[in-house]
Amino acid sequence: ALRTFTSNAAHELQTPLTVLQGHVEIALRRSRSAESYESTLHLLDRKLDDMVRTVRALLTLTRLDRGEELSTEPVALGPLVRDEVDTVQARAADKGLSLTIEAEDVWVDGQPDLLREAVQNLVDNAVKYTEEGAVRVTVTEEAGRAAVCCRDTGMGIKAEDLPHVGGRFYRSAEAGAAESEGSGLGLALVRRIVEAHEGELQVESTPGEGSRFEIVLDAVMAPATASSPP
Repeated sequence: ALRTFTSNAAHELQTPLTVLQGHVEIALRRSRSAESYESTLHLLDRKLDDMVRTVRALLTLTRLDRGEELSTEPVALGPLVRDEVDTVQARAADKGLSLTIEAEDVWVDGQPDLLREAVQNLVDNAVKYTEEGAVRVTVTEEAGRAAVCCRDTGMGIKAEDLPHVGGRFYRSAEAGAAESEGSGLGLALVRRIVEAHEGELQVESTPGEGSRFEIVLDAVMAPATASSPP
């Protein structure tokens, strides 16, 4: 696990660190205005935020690869998913996208922080690769199975790329050519978290029309002390 983490970290962090170093060197070559320094600091802040997320993802993947036993508890999926969707609303609005959620009262046995990470990456990915239209998130239960479904009207994924979705550091040619940045770890993390919960990640996509990602887990009864969600 340590060797894998070291290799992945070196692969993923070398380029952004080199980019950061380049921006700092340019800023220090000569005296600049306060506005210029502020602009550079904002750029560095965005890049560092991306790197922090990458390191967190690598650490989480390493923990799961080591086979650490999950400490689980009953989790209300509706409020959890709604919270993660709310955190992305502003970015969706900036792109002119409609981001909606419909959630039933559904419970699963899981690790809340990991489930949040999975949902966050799924919704974040949908907004990142959708330039117009809508992202729709639903939480449902049927036949004892809980499902978190994220549909978008984005660029879609080619049939030949679908088998590679969820592979670490994999990005399709279309995703790589898009203006949005990414490490190729988001969906890998989603898939690994879902597997750790003995669930499955289902993917359907049509190039130019959009994609549908669905996390499917075993549903459980709501705890006797649980109150109905608002």
